[in-house]
Amino acid sequence: MGKVSGPILDRIDLCVELQPVDYASLQTGKKGESSADIRSRVEQARQIQKERFRGTDYRFNGDIEVAAMERYCALQPEEQKCMERLYHSLQLSARAYHRILRVARTIADLDGAERIETGHLMEAAFYRPSMEYWGH
Repeated sequence: MGKVSGPILDRIDLCVELQPVDYASLQTGKKGESSADIRSRVEQARQIQKERFRGTDYRFNGDIEVAAMERYCALQPEEQKCMERLYHSLQLSARAYHRILRVARTIADLDGAERIETGHLMEAAFYRPSMEYWGH
């Protein structure tokens, strides 16, 4: 695959590369989260967002404009430091920075957390498209 430009990559919210499941893992009998449980968490997260954005033009976290980030994606000092480290180490653009915040807000909603925590930021950053994978 050829190179994909940075501005195009900045518009991709989630990118996950999956590895094949090895045979031994299939034989352990361990089950992951059921589809019904995942659906329930997603529905709860959507309800949280519906309440959060009541009376606004927003429907989902992905709709949050930059001017409203501080209101809906406010970070505590520890999370601000984490985001600063991510910004510098991943050489994020402003667009990518805000995308990570929106995705982290959604991850927090899926966890039922009131505020964005460091783990949510790290997970959101993990879902960023890898420059290595996309030819950079």
